[in-house]
Amino acid sequence: MTDRSATCRDAQDPGIARIGWRLAEGTDAIITRLSQITGILSLVGLFVAILAGVALRYLTEQGAGWVNEIPYLLFPWLCASAFVLAAQAGGHICVEALQSSLPHRPAALMSLLVHATAMLLFAWLTRTGLTVIEVTMSEFYPILRIPTAWGYGGLTMACALLSLTSLTGILRTLLTGEDASQQRRGIAAGTETEVTL
Repeated sequence: MTDRSATCRDAQDPGIARIGWRLAEGTDAIITRLSQITGILSLVGLFVAILAGVALRYLTEQGAGWVNEIPYLLFPWLCASAFVLAAQAGGHICVEALQSSLPHRPAALMSLLVHATAMLLFAWLTRTGLTVIEVTMSEFYPILRIPTAWGYGGLTMACALLSLTSLTGILRTLLTGEDASQQRRGIAAGTETEVTL
């Protein structure tokens, strides 16, 4: 983990600013890695299930019912990981047309507003998702006997990670005065520079 394109102009205590920046960087790194692993495992699981289903159909001339249930379990996790990775790369929620036409300080305030709104919305969706999971824990897929809540868990986890990503976006914007989405796009593109905190 390296410090990237940030300057903390108005920090009262540069040490605290550095800790805040490293906290945001570390949190984002963990979220990114978790989402990458989830996406890869979901994709591999879907591929193996489909391959097994095709092989069974050709070898036994019968399908396997469990193969039809796997996408219901894994596809929400694959989508969830993609949503979070898009947010981590700065490409999930952007208000660029308006922000680019504003002076520096109002653009930073708009970035804070967008991140705060997203954080609250995704936190609310996380809470709602937990309620849905609670309700669907008693419903099971007929062949695999796995609760249907498993699929909803992926989307709920995505909402929680998106809320946390928005929180780190707020922290990044407060520390640097720059739009966090722009910072993330620079990081994703590999145009990183040293931090001056």
